Amino acid sequence: MAQKIDSTNFKLRYGLRGHLDAVRTVIFSGGGSPGEPEICTAGDDGLIKRFHIPRENPNHFGAQSSDLDVPADFTHRGHTGAVLSLTSWSPSPNFATGGRAQGDGWIFSGGQDATIRVWERGRVDPKATLDGHTDAVWAICVLPATLGTLFGQSNPYGTPDRILVASGAADGVIKIWAVSAPPQLTSPQPGPAGRRATGSGRPNMASNSPFHSTLVHDIRRSDGAKASPTCITPLSATGEAFVVSFSDAAIIVFDTRTGEEIGSMASLETYDNTVGTSVNAVVATTASLEQSSNTGLGEEETSGPTGSSGSSGSGIEGVIISGHEDRFIRFFDANSGQCTYNMLAHPAAISSLSLSPDGRELVSAGHDASLRFWSLEKRTCTQEITSHRIMRGEGVCAVVWSQDGRWVVSAGGDGLVKVFAR
Repeated sequence: MAQKIDSTNFKLRYGLRGHLDAVRTVIFSGGGSPGEPEICTAGDDGLIKRFHIPRENPNHFGAQSSDLDVPADFTHRGHTGAVLSLTSWSPSPNFATGGRAQGDGWIFSGGQDATIRVWERGRVDPKATLDGHTDAVWAICVLPATLGTLFGQSNPYGTPDRILVASGAADGVIKIWAVSAPPQLTSPQPGPAGRRATGSGRPNMASNSPFHSTLVHDIRRSDGAKASPTCITPLSATGEAFVVSFSDAAIIVFDTRTGEEIGSMASLETYDNTVGTSVNAVVATTASLEQSSNTGLGEEETSGPTGSSGSSGSGIEGVIISGHEDRFIRFFDANSGQCTYNMLAHPAAISSLSLSPDGRELVSAGHDASLRFWSLEKRTCTQEITSHRIMRGEGVCAVVWSQDGRWVVSAGGDGLVKVFAR
């Protein structure tokens, strides 16, 4: 089965239009339905747009791409300047495996204006604003944990069902916020026609749902460095730890509960004190550790017993994969912190990485305007797609793989968003 997946290529299905400048970030919002998932995009024009990927029609596959342009359903406005990062949380985000999606969660955006804005369906202006950073918010991530799971039922930060959001800004600070969970909705998901006509299935929801936030941690690096965080990702499905990459090539693992550094990768070895060797993207996986044959990412383990070498050795499990400005993708053992493999992956800087849901494949985006798909077991490139144009030195700015594995979406410096399917 895996062999069949590896040999099946992604193809361009749709183009999403509506942005007026470079599109910096793209996410699957958790909304829509398995056949018509919703994605959210944002960029230098300061706009946040919602699109629904149309239900696949076999008759479309032979059509010209110009016939497959999809307009946005809804546009959110509120940031001053560019929107640099997006993340989301939905009451039932795993609709591919967990039934019908509620699709009315929060969307969080980080802006050049140093604010984090919270958005909900049907409301143009922000639901709320999280203030505290003093410079552009380049990274934001909802951690897969709640206050209750990490701190217990009684904690000083709010009700146990509050969700945790990590943000990182050019002020060098990482903040962990506890925010109200979106309301659980019982009304049925609106149909595609009604949704597109109104841009909102429930226009009354915006005025009724409460939103509260508390700052849990204000994290600064222990080495005193003020480099900007570039990407934040959970280390595991429990959300107990998360990984942050920085513009000075540091990659650090933090404990979500305490806010303390619990590991660091040996990524500074390739840093030359310029932005030309910064880390732009990071993802983490424990997939190979779950395979008894260990034929995947764990092939090239560092020598010695677990935790006996490197700067970590704290029992952290997983593989951390980073994409660098110097065109390399590097693999780090999360426990030892050592680089176990590196490969020259693009002819230009790597801007974004996304893992397939099963952890077996990786897609990388580069400023050469290409997407490259990698088999992590073989560490080989299985496919290359170039469908964006380079604008002002920027090619593909972001790429994301859907949770059900069916879709890959890219956002470009050319202001376009492309949707690919197998």
